[in-house]
Amino acid sequence: MRDYLSSVVLVAGVLGLCSCAHPANTAALEKQLAVYDIEIKNGEAIKIISDLNRLNYENPDNPEILLRLADLNASLGRNNAAVQLYKKCLAQSPDLRDAWRGLVKIYLKSEPGQALSLLEKMKTLYPGDAEILNDYGVALDLNGRYIEAQNVYATAINLDPTLISAEVNLGLSMALSGQKEKGLALIRPYAQAADATPRTRENYAVALIANGRTDEARAVLSDYMPPAAVPGMLQKLTDFLKVHNSG
Repeated sequence: MRDYLSSVVLVAGVLGLCSCAHPANTAALEKQLAVYDIEIKNGEAIKIISDLNRLNYENPDNPEILLRLADLNASLGRNNAAVQLYKKCLAQSPDLRDAWRGLVKIYLKSEPGQALSLLEKMKTLYPGDAEILNDYGVALDLNGRYIEAQNVYATAINLDPTLISAEVNLGLSMALSGQKEKGLALIRPYAQAADATPRTRENYAVALIANGRTDEARAVLSDYMPPAAVPGMLQKLTDFLKVHNSG
């Protein structure tokens, strides 16, 4: 990781010497990217990827374009492409926090050991960043280090009491480490809120399963998923619990 950070800083420094973007062109590009951001929020990811690829061809190695391409590919499950785009983005802009976080989120799903290693560095690069600490807690949980994870979540919550995801993750971590009822009680109000995210509801379902309340977990999933998808998700969450439950 140290070697990678050094290399991206070196590359970025060399490229910075030859940067000669015209201010007018930069302003036009920023305006176009702002339009794309609106369209992305409106669910037009496939169309925007095509447009961004064209824009990337016209403006090679622009980190803002690369970041959006990486995020869109990640959202569509094209993780290999997203990883390469995040790395290209970081080669141009080594301090781009959103690119680091995007890369970490992919590794959390597929390579939790790599994610943990990356986050060990990130928490020193971005001290006092509650969201990065929250990601770090997730990586600790996925690597079976539950008590450490819970301490990290508590720190993140102290830094940002509005960070609901850290509260939910703390509850899940408790459920995984044997504090099943406490974990369930912590997640419940967030999972039952009208604006609860699918991830929050899934974490709540895991806590319910840990407490032997599988029928309730099925009902939670049924509230937002097509009926045909519920059995598969229920099995996925049950398998996750079997792998990570230490209690």
